[in-house]
This record gives sequence, C-alpha cells and structure tokens, in this order.
Amino acid sequence: MAKSKKVKHLWRGKFIFGGESRVYYAHAFTKKQAFMIMCRRISMDDNLPFFQVYNYFNENENCTIEIEVEFQEVS
Repeated sequence: MAKSKKVKHLWRGKFIFGGESRVYYAHAFTKKQAFMIMCRRISMDDNLPFFQVYNYFNENENCTIEIEVEFQEVS
C-alpha cells in the first residue's frame, strides 16, 4: 500500500501594514507555515528584520490567513 503524500495548499494572507493593505499568496502545508513564508516576503520587500515583522503580525489582529485553494492528491 502506497504511503499518502501531503499536499501543499494555496493560502491567501491579507496584511495591514504601514497604512496600506497587502495580499500575499503562499503554497504551504499549514497556516503557520504560510504565515512564516508571508512574513519573510514582507521583511524582504520592506527591508526589515524578519523577527520584527513576525512579532508585529503575531501580536495583533492586522492579518488574516485563509485557504484560497485546497488541493487533494489523486491516486
């Protein structure tokens, strides 16, 4: 019997940062992993330290992350 593979889903994150709303997408296994990927992208786009962006969004309600597309493996 073949072992089931985990499939990455497409996540959509809306972030309110610096007076503007931004939308990011990421393929990830979990919501937490998608959050980390998106925070890393924001830190690179704005040239900020990752931990500063992560702590900012982790401690307040300025972001929402939801599944945009849920994939399933077809055997």
